[in-house]
Amino acid sequence: MPKTPLGDWPPEALTLVRSGTVEGFLAYMLMVHQTDNPELYGGAAAASEHHREMAEALCGEGNVCIIMPRGAAKTTYLQGWIEWMLGLASLTKDKEWPTRIRFLYVSGSENQATKVSLAIKDTIEGKTLRVPYGVIFSGVKPKKDEWAATQWKVAGNTTKDPTFQACGLFGGALGSRVTYLIFDDPVTDEAKTS
Repeated sequence: MPKTPLGDWPPEALTLVRSGTVEGFLAYMLMVHQTDNPELYGGAAAASEHHREMAEALCGEGNVCIIMPRGAAKTTYLQGWIEWMLGLASLTKDKEWPTRIRFLYVSGSENQATKVSLAIKDTIEGKTLRVPYGVIFSGVKPKKDEWAATQWKVAGNTTKDPTFQACGLFGGALGSRVTYLIFDDPVTDEAKTS
């Protein structure tokens, strides 16, 4: 039997991922993301109990604050959630979706924020070792002339504001209009050592 773009995943997995539910988000993480622990679940991003708690918080209503120890995959789950939310927006009947969803990602340093931006871009471009993003969310494409390291747009975004902007805690995001404001490890290197 020939391999499909979904690999060993059944077609029903796409329906689940696109459902907009906590289970859909967790299935997305499992299908697309790898971990740095290949000895666990073959390196797949299978959810532990604390990952499920993060997913429930991220997929819930209102403001969210996630406090967990170092190594709990908070940044990985935030990255995956941003990718997933972009994908879900692309599935709506709203043809203007690219102009309506915008993320501002703030970290303790611009360097760390840029790493997350580049990781999300790599996922959108299909540079993963698991199921390519475009197989799941084919409507999300880079706007090539506005696809920089710290800020970028998806195709169809005609506003002045980027789809995604990454900056350090004291970086320049004045005047940016955002749908989602995300603080991830908003501690500077100086504060860590004091």
